[in-house]
Amino acid sequence: MRREKIHAVPPAERATPDLESGKYLVMWQGPQHPGITGNMSLRLVAEGDSVVDCETHVGYLHRGFEKLMENRLWMQNFPLVCRIAVPEPDFNEYCYAAALEELAGIQIPEKAV
Repeated sequence: MRREKIHAVPPAERATPDLESGKYLVMWQGPQHPGITGNMSLRLVAEGDSVVDCETHVGYLHRGFEKLMENRLWMQNFPLVCRIAVPEPDFNEYCYAAALEELAGIQIPEKAV
């Protein structure tokens, strides 16, 4: 099996396959489960065993967290913040806490960090 380094071609420079010819097969892969890193869907165009075109569709993780958080107290949102991206909850929780501290004008002492 040949393995070559493949360079991405910008969409403007990419030749679009003639899907009406019957030579190509269009397949969808995804969207994947929200708990898996890299939630997206792929639109693949195949010619035989080779993929000749691929379009990515991202943004499947959005589940209305902002709307859920609007009617809650700030401390009730910490469990929701951890669920925005399941594989890396600590980063989201840190960003939310840092934003709250900045909005409230709270200075965290060096000893606490």
